[in-house]
This record gives sequence, C-alpha cells and structure tokens, in this order.
Amino acid sequence: MTDWLASIPDAHLDLAAGLRRYSELRAAFSAGFVWVRGPLLNDDVPEHIRQELRKIPHAQLYRVEAGNLRPENQHLHYGAEPSLDWVAIDEAFTVALPPTALPGTLGQTISEKVALNLVRSGVEMQANLLVTSQDLWLDYIRSCPAVRLVRLTFSHDATTEQVMVRGTPLPPLPGARYHQSNGVALPCGMGWQLPVDATTVRQLVAAGAGDLVLFAADASYELVPARCFVTASRSAVRLTLGEQYHD
Repeated sequence: MTDWLASIPDAHLDLAAGLRRYSELRAAFSAGFVWVRGPLLNDDVPEHIRQELRKIPHAQLYRVEAGNLRPENQHLHYGAEPSLDWVAIDEAFTVALPPTALPGTLGQTISEKVALNLVRSGVEMQANLLVTSQDLWLDYIRSCPAVRLVRLTFSHDATTEQVMVRGTPLPPLPGARYHQSNGVALPCGMGWQLPVDATTVRQLVAAGAGDLVLFAADASYELVPARCFVTASRSAVRLTLGEQYHD
C-alpha cells in the first residue's frame, strides 16, 4: 500500500499534537523537521489528516511513488524518499515535545545549528541572482540600455572585487547564478536534500530582516544585509565604485 508523508517544521510541532490520536501513523526526525507518515485510504490522504495538517504553518504533504516524493497537487517529484528511523507517533511525540524547548533532531532545539545539505536537483528554477566580477559589471553598465537596469539591484564587495546582481532578466555575463526566493539563494541546479522552507532556513542561520542568505554548493553561506543592495543605474555605479567607473 502506498503511503503519504508530511514534513512539519520543528517551530510548529506543538500544533501537530492532534496527530497523536491516530495510532496508524509513524514519525521520524531530520534537520529542523519532524516527518509523519501513514497509509492512503482509497488512494487518497484521509480527510481527518488533511484537517490536522491545515492547522500547521508550512506543513508539506507528499505522496510516495516508487521511492520518490511528489508534493501534493504537483506533477514533478521533489526527490527520493528520506531514509529515517520511524517510530510510532505517540512514542515520537512523547519524546519530542518537552515543555520548555522546541524539539529537533535527537533532542536538539530549533535554536541549535543543524545540518542543511544541498544536492543536485532535477527541478529547473529561473536564475534571478548573479555573482560576477567587478570589471565585467562595469563593462556591461557602460554599454547596456538603461531600460535593462530598471529591474535590477546590485551590491559590491571591494575586498573580492565581485558584484552581486539581483533581479530579472539578469545580465548575460559569466559568473555564478542562483535562484533566490524569500531571501534565500541557492546555486541553480541545487536543492535541499530534505525539504525545508525559507522561513526555517532563515531562523536556523539567524538571518536578520531583509538579509539575503547566499548558499554555496557545499551549503556554506554568507549573510548579505539589505542595505548593501542599491538600484542599478550608471549613477549608482559611479557612487559605489568611485574612480573605478569611467563613462
């Protein structure tokens, strides 16, 4: 019989207590999440389960198909079914819901650092952030039509002489391309090993309001404050790069 799976952020696990009533369910823990699984009923997720999951922000429901996860109401698979240690849900939640701490993997709380692992993804996402060299950006700014800059912002790192350009369409320049959503940027072609939403990621890395969290392929990251980005224009480049800019 095919199962359904649901991922629930640790930060909202207290809202999942109602699921303990259903003895057929099992649960397991991964980085920043509790996973719940159960059997389909008449090839569908039981309505009482759906009602419980609707109460939980950012809970994600999946179908298990031939060892892969397919998000509910989507046609493409997200990735392989996670390999986890499943236990009866009442046993898992008894351990996972201490009165004074939010639960996490093996007793960790959400405030502790947990592993965020990136893997190759088959899901194509549009690039909307580019890291390129200062010189390539300057050459582009000097010659491109002003209309191409209207939807772009940029930041400049004087130490590395690199420029981060954000928006669409991106300039046709060599460099590293990322997909940014809700303030979290991942290299194009990469995705989380296990599903995790941007809100949880930002909480785990202690990102401030408006900060951009830029991840490398090895899951290392840097925080770029919102104040570092300015609207792309020739005058802004002149002010930012000073004497290095020449018309």
